Amino acid sequence: MHRLMQFRRAGVAVALAVVSGAIAPMFVAAPASPAGASVTVAPSSTPAGGTVSFSGVVPTSGTPSCAPGDATLTSDAALFPPDGFGPQASRDASGAFQVDFQVPASTAPGTYTIGVRCGGGNVGVSTSLTVTSAPAVPMQGAPRTTG
Repeated sequence: MHRLMQFRRAGVAVALAVVSGAIAPMFVAAPASPAGASVTVAPSSTPAGGTVSFSGVVPTSGTPSCAPGDATLTSDAALFPPDGFGPQASRDASGAFQVDFQVPASTAPGTYTIGVRCGGGNVGVSTSLTVTSAPAVPMQGAPRTTG
């Protein structure tokens, strides 16, 4: 009987170890964006031709960091023609930036990922902007009919 109890205890311990090994990874935090670095866009959806505001921070010290100076937004060439490099954003002493951007009217509808470069390298943070079709412009001077 004593051996049976030891066997059961060992089996329970093994089962707990297996379950813990399978469940524990679910509680481990997902890798976050680099400490202190961020980029956001508002609004997150706009029609082609609309204006959005990008803001964020690339610290001037620590990891990741970039020496004081401008940050450059990057994405697809359809959003930032002709080469995917978007507007430069001046950073303050702490690395914070904000820049308004008018999406080209020719930008195809879709979701675009926007990253940040600074000091010649990618910072490793991104945000998404959804571009919708430009609103239809009514024809001016068209004849009106009444029925």
